[in-house]
Amino acid sequence: MLSTTIKNCFSEVTPSASSSVSIEETTPGNDASFYLSQNFNDSLEDELQSKAWVQVLGLESGTTNARLKKMFYPYGADEAFICTENCHVVGFVGFELSDMAEIAIDKMNGFIPCLQSHLLSVSLASLERVIAAWLKSRETHAISSRLFAKLSFAIDPTDSLVASIEVKSNNQGVYAVVDEIMGDLKQASPSTREKILACLLELPMGWVKFVEFRSILLRKLLHCILASHDLVAMQASNSGAVLGGLFKAKKFPGDPFLLAVRLLKSGITNSAQADGICAIAHVCHGFPPSQSEASFWSYLGRMVADVGPNAPVGRALLGHLRHLKRNPKVAITLPHPLTPLFGTIDSAKSSPLTNKLNKTEGQSIPLDIKEQTNKTLYISCLPPTMPQNVLMNLLMRAGPVNKVRVCSGRDSGALFAFVEISTVEGELQALQYLKNVSIMGSWIHVQPARNSIQDKQDDDAIYKDNVLIRPCMFGISSMPIVTCVRSNSAKH
Repeated sequence: MLSTTIKNCFSEVTPSASSSVSIEETTPGNDASFYLSQNFNDSLEDELQSKAWVQVLGLESGTTNARLKKMFYPYGADEAFICTENCHVVGFVGFELSDMAEIAIDKMNGFIPCLQSHLLSVSLASLERVIAAWLKSRETHAISSRLFAKLSFAIDPTDSLVASIEVKSNNQGVYAVVDEIMGDLKQASPSTREKILACLLELPMGWVKFVEFRSILLRKLLHCILASHDLVAMQASNSGAVLGGLFKAKKFPGDPFLLAVRLLKSGITNSAQADGICAIAHVCHGFPPSQSEASFWSYLGRMVADVGPNAPVGRALLGHLRHLKRNPKVAITLPHPLTPLFGTIDSAKSSPLTNKLNKTEGQSIPLDIKEQTNKTLYISCLPPTMPQNVLMNLLMRAGPVNKVRVCSGRDSGALFAFVEISTVEGELQALQYLKNVSIMGSWIHVQPARNSIQDKQDDDAIYKDNVLIRPCMFGISSMPIVTCVRSNSAKH
């Protein structure tokens, strides 16, 4: 099913063999990414020294060996390394004493460290398991370091890169080279991804092996986006950004926005796929302005309305619409996904949280103060570096949220929050769910608030005639919650 979808999407943007523009003329060569996407600061030891090991699951795609060791350093970690298995990032941390490994499991299992967005799953790992993963990781690292060094000392890195592609293609086939590139894109940081793309764009167009190589790469990028899931969200975003960059440079034929629409219509099931598809549109935004771009954002807006803004996919798509309107390069008339009749809004002048929408389109649910108070929580001891989206995800597990206010103490500077849940039942579930929860090293405390949240903000949920028009927009950002601290003079 996935291969059929990719074939259909590919056929829409690739001219036929009889066309005056062929895929050979417009598809880029792509091996630069294999050499530039590795983090060369993370070196592996010649042999494993530790006696006790733990396995760590749930790590972000960009986690490095050094960062992993730093997470477990307070518990006596001696060494650590990262290995990719079945598109998942798996970490291994070594300890000199088995007691320290047990302590690390007790402290870190079910915990969200800094710069991570998922609960970690930490368990003991056998030495056989560690050795197998370590050998695989060292092999990949050694190959990458060897090729990177070759390019670094070459007089012409581009010519040297092409020569490396030819040698590897002769020995292993073009598919193997593209697979290595895709593997590197899965863990590439934004800066590394840009280096990858820049190197790809500099490759000469006249190389005879580009014909097969570029065609395979395009299909691999599409497959990566459609097959992604939330645990490997970075690989979808990277693939979409690279794909968009190659379209923008006219290395691929066809219209990127028509391709993006077809990808949306193929049926996406998670936010990672949405991020990958929208990355294509963000990169190509306004180069030049086109009707197909307006059609893409229009379709995306309608999709938000169909899926629902409370669903994970709907929230992800809505976030991309907000990003577009906050970073306009050209004025595009787009339908707003939150208005029932999809009235037009000028993206260069308006934001998705327009005053008109707040004042006339939606009104707060007419609830008495007592009922609002019964649905309001007081949460204290929040870690300042906790991302906003992580806090919102925790709250949403108990049900939809209407309002969030993050505050700080006048003297201590400790962070606390008032949260209005949409239902009394949801408030009771949140009290139970958030009880004795440790987040980023802090044990948060939750209890019913004595007063309701009496003011209004742009990111509050909007209702009209007791019908949800737009969900609470707090949590769209991944910035630390300390950046949205309110003054204590606010009324609660």
